[in-house]
Amino acid sequence: MGTLKVDTVVGSDGTSPVTLTKQSAAKAWSHSGLDDNVIEDSFNTSSTFDEGTGLVNYSFVSSFNSANHIDVGMIGNNASDAFYGGQNAKAAGSTGTIVFYNTSNVLADANTINILSHGDLA
Repeated sequence: MGTLKVDTVVGSDGTSPVTLTKQSAAKAWSHSGLDDNVIEDSFNTSSTFDEGTGLVNYSFVSSFNSANHIDVGMIGNNASDAFYGGQNAKAAGSTGTIVFYNTSNVLADANTINILSHGDLA
């Protein structure tokens, strides 16, 4: 059995990234702070839009092939015990609106938001 050691894997044209085909890696992820609505680290996430208390939308650089991609959210909050409550208005190019509620079932902002998106890219 041989060993393959590489620093970079690119497409056959020598520059394009390699497309994952038989794997289920996250196609987009983001770590951001809602307080200042800044993406601190991400992959395939172009921007966030603060849509009000407890509501934020994430747009992708490369869209999914449909709105049926799977998104998983996790938040951190020091004050209001917010939790991830779901999504609406999801599209191929965005996660839709991520909704966070506090323990009183009232919309609340989170200090940090982590989102993973799985599915096939267009």
